[in-house]
Amino acid sequence: MVATRQPGILGAQASGTLPDPAGATPPPGRAQRHAKAAGAQKEPPPPPPPPPPKEEHLGAVPDIDSHVGKPVKLNANDSAQCAHLVKVLASAPPTQPKQWAEGTHLSAKHVEAMPVGTPIASGWDDGFYPNGSSGQHAGFFAGALKNAKTGEVEGFYIVEQYAGLTKIARREVYFDPVAHKKKNTYFYRGGDYAVIKW
Repeated sequence: MVATRQPGILGAQASGTLPDPAGATPPPGRAQRHAKAAGAQKEPPPPPPPPPPKEEHLGAVPDIDSHVGKPVKLNANDSAQCAHLVKVLASAPPTQPKQWAEGTHLSAKHVEAMPVGTPIASGWDDGFYPNGSSGQHAGFFAGALKNAKTGEVEGFYIVEQYAGLTKIARREVYFDPVAHKKKNTYFYRGGDYAVIKW
């Protein structure tokens, strides 16, 4: 009886009967792990949610005149900073970074319909309230200012505080300050003031 000769490994590879180790399929468990790992590397993290849009807070403190004559609101440095009054009475956020945005500018037509107690400011820089020791001012709109004879709107009243005051004050602001013998600056120019958005 003649023994049947089994082909060796070299013969099997030559005949193509053995799989190529380079093309071997890994076990299912390992393949799934590899796929998950590859997928995890390719998926970017979700983007952060966009910040909520800033809004005008019309009439935020409707009884604003009731604060006139009361002691100023001091900040952590014991200063009667103008913006601090808005933060305290209207629960406004810090001014920085770019948290107070420029809203609707005050005009003769606009102030007749504006609710009293609306937070306003001047000295805007590229649409935002700047972080400087001077050049900007904030307070509350306290009504339209009209000419006693003609009834024409000439400006508005502002309830405010600032360094040097001991009591919260109410002041006249004109759209044409020079005509009323006021300085032509951000502090006095009514058209420079706009509603604060946050």
